Amino acid sequence: MSLEERVLHNAQERCRISPESPLVLGVSGGADSLCLLDVLHRAGFNLIVAHFNHRLRPEAESEADWVCAQAQQRGLRVELGQGEVLAMAKEQGMSIEEAAREARYSFLFSVAHQVQAQAVAVAHTASDQVETVLMHLIRGTGHKGLTGMPYRGFLNQFSTTTPLVRPMLSIWREEVLAYCHERGLTWLEDPSNRDVRFTRNRLRNEVLPLLKQVNPRVEEAIWRLSTLLAEEDDVFENAFQQAWNQCVLEQSSKQIVLSRERVQSLSPALQREVLRWSLSLLRPALRDLDFDTVNRAMQFVQQPTQSRHIHLVAGLGLRLEGEHLIVDDETFIQSLPSDFPQMPPQAQYVLPVPGSLVLPNGWSIEVQRVDVLPDSWDEVSRWEAFISGDALGEALEVRPFRPGERFQPLGMGGKSRKVSDFWVDVGLPRRLRSGWPLVFAQDEVVWIPGFRLDHRWRVTPETRSVYRLQIRREAG
Repeated sequence: MSLEERVLHNAQERCRISPESPLVLGVSGGADSLCLLDVLHRAGFNLIVAHFNHRLRPEAESEADWVCAQAQQRGLRVELGQGEVLAMAKEQGMSIEEAAREARYSFLFSVAHQVQAQAVAVAHTASDQVETVLMHLIRGTGHKGLTGMPYRGFLNQFSTTTPLVRPMLSIWREEVLAYCHERGLTWLEDPSNRDVRFTRNRLRNEVLPLLKQVNPRVEEAIWRLSTLLAEEDDVFENAFQQAWNQCVLEQSSKQIVLSRERVQSLSPALQREVLRWSLSLLRPALRDLDFDTVNRAMQFVQQPTQSRHIHLVAGLGLRLEGEHLIVDDETFIQSLPSDFPQMPPQAQYVLPVPGSLVLPNGWSIEVQRVDVLPDSWDEVSRWEAFISGDALGEALEVRPFRPGERFQPLGMGGKSRKVSDFWVDVGLPRRLRSGWPLVFAQDEVVWIPGFRLDHRWRVTPETRSVYRLQIRREAG
């Protein structure tokens, strides 16, 4: 088959995209992206050309104008974006390559969202795939990293609904150049592609030529390996999904709770993947989790440290509580006050209205009637709440939640939710849940201090009396 036929076959069969629906196409102006632009445009695809200026080189502005002209010559809509990638890399402690990728994909998927595109398409080739697999191998990777880039997949940190597709993943760079010459296409040359300070460029310009001296067809060998492993990965994925469903007990954006016993019962390959996936869910932007990080987590599962806690990577840690393995966002825990409102799990206290009470660990809860509301609800801290006092009675009850109890979180239109599920939603560390004080009235949750007011106790225009609830840590 010709290059065009193979690209269109990949587009329809492997990428599952159609000519009719909008498709955002990332175009840098290089030979690869110009080739894909030409092939898809001639095939009648509904393209929106998107170009991102990283502002890393003086000629970047003129390159954006050139891409714009290429799109307009074909009668295509074009979207341009730009960002200060160098500043972003310094501020966030990222490499320039990582910052550029982050900014570029964020832009492409924002365009896709605006135009309701079926997908974002990029012009990664078989040559790019080989370089990607080598990068993963050098950094230390497992089975997943050796599969390389998929024809169709999701970058969850940018979108969980719009896929990223790569119709040229079976096309070699030499074939792209031959096509461009045959079609009389001109393209832009990025001088930074020759800068061996960047890992990918060093692999392309220095490492691969050395490997070709050993095996002139080494690129094909690496590409075949990634293709075979990707096909085998479909089988492994089914086994992993079963293992994941058996092991995961709770899941939120802040923490994941796993059954240690069930994780230990898995084969080493499935153990590794369950732990790797847990870290990926909490840090979607974290790429190329290395072997050492996952291996340390596996060792902890078998032989926990004396502290029953280890730091892993990117602010994530692994803890053992009872027989529960908890992968959590340590930065979230550190953002909470140095001490927490806590009380014995079976205790319950009376809070007179108006009045106050002191919890055993030095925190106090107070309720007072007020005549003036804040000028803005934005001024209200997480440790206070203003409630309707029309049906309050003479006393409130303060105690931890009990299994099965529900409340109506403010902002959900009166829909109820189990308190236990709410703890998972907000990521409160498991060890704090059984002693966290809640305020009740007539067996209804009024307020979960630090987190949410109950919808039924909100202040409305019809409210006749308003009370202020506040919880604070007493001095000393």
